[in-house]
Amino acid sequence: MGYKSVTAAVLAAGFLFANITAVQAKEDDRVARVQTYPVSKGIEANGDRPKVGKLIMPKKEGEKLSERELKKKLKREEKLRKEREEKAEEARKEQKKLEKKRLQREAKLKREEAKRLRKEAEEREEKRHKAEKEMRDSKKHSADKNKVQKPVEGTARSMADKQAMVKDSASKVVEFEGKLYFKGVQLPDNYQQINIYGDAVATKGQAVRLIKEKNPSVHLMCSVEELVDLYWVEAEREGVRPDLALAQSLVETGFYRYGGDVDHNQNNFCGLGTTGGGVKGASFKTPELGVRAHIQHLLAYTQKSRPKTKIIDPRYEIAHSIRVERGVVDTWYGLNGTWAMGGLYCEKIMVMYQNMLAMQAPDVELKKPEPKDDKKEKKSKKKGNIRDRIQKILNEGKE
Repeated sequence: MGYKSVTAAVLAAGFLFANITAVQAKEDDRVARVQTYPVSKGIEANGDRPKVGKLIMPKKEGEKLSERELKKKLKREEKLRKEREEKAEEARKEQKKLEKKRLQREAKLKREEAKRLRKEAEEREEKRHKAEKEMRDSKKHSADKNKVQKPVEGTARSMADKQAMVKDSASKVVEFEGKLYFKGVQLPDNYQQINIYGDAVATKGQAVRLIKEKNPSVHLMCSVEELVDLYWVEAEREGVRPDLALAQSLVETGFYRYGGDVDHNQNNFCGLGTTGGGVKGASFKTPELGVRAHIQHLLAYTQKSRPKTKIIDPRYEIAHSIRVERGVVDTWYGLNGTWAMGGLYCEKIMVMYQNMLAMQAPDVELKKPEPKDDKKEKKSKKKGNIRDRIQKILNEGKE
């Protein structure tokens, strides 16, 4: 395109340059941003040269900022820093809330699980009691239904019935004349409800006489009287019935004859740790510790709280954790299938207990020897030695 004059060409170029908004140029890896300020109408009427926009170049790296710009920059940086800190604090608080909720959920689940286990144990125990009650009611009903005239005491029929009862009760519980018998011995009334905890009914004298009658050559690491006294002391400390705990010990050891895997010098009175096949089980230094371990093992089955004395029963923790999970028992009948896998374990203890009550013997109080004063004895011995030496010297001078 041609222009009629030089002036027209200059005016056209100025108009185009004035409306440029930005120009970018790359030269030696440096970027320059160009900004122009266009004129409103290109060329003023009173001038020959066009009025163009002003070129603003970026500040160089080494160039110092003014005080005002520096304050603005610091203010922006401070604001950004505070925003970052606030966001970080919010994130921490949120994380804390999530962790707290997680712990609360876990605690709630644990409580629910423990509640469920307790409920299941209570239901099982209730079902067992219900089944036992139904069995007793059924037996009572059948006995009342088939009740016949009681034979006269001392007659042939009465003696024959008793002999048959003794024979049948050798391996099972039988009912005879409205009473329950096992091994020919009448079991206590409502023996299935007899509690593990309580006061003794049998006396120490009855217990001592029973052991000596059944096993005259009993071999222990202490006297029979001392062992019986230990059972009364250790059991009463924990609230356990000492007479029945001792009866259980007699069942486990066969009146302390042993003869199996356990020896008398192990002071193991309840078969702790014995599994058969030559396994000796636990051993204790003194009879006192052996009796204490027996009582502690009973507590593992019968209560959730721990014993009052230091635990020396090697199987306490295992037995206690199992019983807490499955439900503790509070009666001797509850040991059937728990302490001993076979049935009639409680019945054996009750037979031993009834034999103990049948003994005619006064109560026995164990007399503990008074502690000797070793220091006084040694001192008097030394004085005697000095006197003897002086007398000997005097006698030699006379000769």
